[in-house]
Order: sequence, then C-alpha cells, then structure tokens
Amino acid sequence: MDKLPLELFEQIIKELVSCQGVVTAWKLRGVCHLFKATITTEIFTYQRRSAFSLLRKGMHLYLENHSKLPSSRAQNDLASMVDAITNLILTLVPINAESAAQAVRMATEVERMARARVAQSVAQLRKLEDPYCSTSYVPFSPEMKTRELLLHCALCIAIEWENTELLAHLVDNGASMWSSSSIFVSPICVAFQMGSLRIVKCVLEYSKKEPNPPQAQVEKIIQHSQDPDAVDSNMT
Repeated sequence: MDKLPLELFEQIIKELVSCQGVVTAWKLRGVCHLFKATITTEIFTYQRRSAFSLLRKGMHLYLENHSKLPSSRAQNDLASMVDAITNLILTLVPINAESAAQAVRMATEVERMARARVAQSVAQLRKLEDPYCSTSYVPFSPEMKTRELLLHCALCIAIEWENTELLAHLVDNGASMWSSSSIFVSPICVAFQMGSLRIVKCVLEYSKKEPNPPQAQVEKIIQHSQDPDAVDSNMT
C-alpha cells in the first residue's frame, strides 16, 4: 500500500466511499494511518453534505475541514463561523518566538489546534432545532455575521474551555455576557451547561459589571437556570 502513488490511493478511497457508502468506508479507517487520514479528508471535505447526517458524531471534523476551504468564507453556515471565530481568537493569542521562522511554525501549529478546538466546541454547543440538520442550515443572515456576533461566539467557546485568560481578553475587546444568538443562546447559559462552579462565578462577576442588561435576556437566563437539567448536581 505504501508503494501506491498518493493520487491513486486517494482515488481508490473516493471510489470506496462512493460505492460502499460513507458509514461502511468510515468503519475501515483503522486499516492504517494513511487510510484514516485520507478517508477523513474524503468524507468530511469532499462528500455531499447530505452524507454528513450519517456521521453526526463527526460534526467537528466536518466543520474543521470545511472551515479551511476558501469557499467557506463566502457562506453563512457553521463552517464559515468556525473559520471566522478561529481567526478572531488567534488575534488575541500572543506568539513569543525567537525567530521569524519559529514564529511561522508556532503560528501554524496554534492555528491548527485552535481551529480543531473551535470546531469541536461549535459542534458540542450549537443550538439548532434539528440535531440531524446539515451545516448548510443558515442560523444567521449575512449581515448578522458581525464582530459582535463573533465576539459572542468566541466568548461562549472560551467559557466552554474554561479559559479565563481568553475570556478576559474577549471582554476587554467588547464581548458581552448578556449577548445572545441562535447558536449558543448566551454566555451565561453556556456557563450553567458546563456545570463548573468556578466558571459560573467568573461569568457572573463579569456580568455584574455590565450596566443595563436586556430584560428579555435576563428572563431567558433565569428560566434556563431554573431547569434542573441545566446545572450539574455537584453545583447544588
């Protein structure tokens, strides 16, 4: 298998997925490292979006791979949000390197890790009515993909990561604990969902510093906090 040209190997994988189906092909990913890498790229980058519903557990891989495509930036789906949120977070992550070459290497690795983690979080935290819907579903209109929405999404992700340093950077750059969206509901709701008392206290401290929170958002958060399934039993 190692002697096969990469182009031929990729074509074999493409034919396998097309003839045997996504699920059958995915089950064979343990054959070897090259097979796994090639089939992951084929399924989550090149296959039809309708095929993705068969591999819902791999949504983060789909989002990660599609967010790298130049065409994703022109879309208004979750993959484009992953790309935009990743780029926003990277502007807040300092890279200390001894040389320009090292800085490039570190930036590439940080970008790869950040994109993977953002995709994982978006897949985990998304708030869509149909859990089996494809990522072609547009949860926001093009004019809504503003810096404010990106800050909101990045803030929710920082809370999910329990990264208080990134959280502080985002707040300093204008992110609001009282913001809301159809994707994550609100930062405070995400904090309660995580079930971490430390991050809930941190988020509530920041929220107290913001004047005049929207009444509708306050009512939504109060309703969510009264849901016995919303807060981990360890916090009660």
